[in-house]
Amino acid sequence: MMFLLKNQIQSVVHAKQEHAASSALDRHRTLQAKARTKRLLVSTKGLATFFIAGMVKGAGTSSDSAKSNFSTLIGKQLLGAWFGSSALGDEASEGVDLSE
Repeated sequence: MMFLLKNQIQSVVHAKQEHAASSALDRHRTLQAKARTKRLLVSTKGLATFFIAGMVKGAGTSSDSAKSNFSTLIGKQLLGAWFGSSALGDEASEGVDLSE
């Protein structure tokens, strides 16, 4: 009887240790994810992404076509400046002469 009770006590102690270890790891990973998210939110790329996403949303919900075209043009210019002109596939990178 004492043998069974001793095994049960050992399994409870082992389970408590595993729970404490997993809780500590979870707490560490949560704090790490929060820190990474905060760094992304205040970085240049994060701010530019939020700005462009808001501008695209505003352009998509606009009823005025001129305003929408202007916003789309500005968005393309910002994306071109941010990612480079070849990422957008614009005509200048494809060899089309736009000077005419």
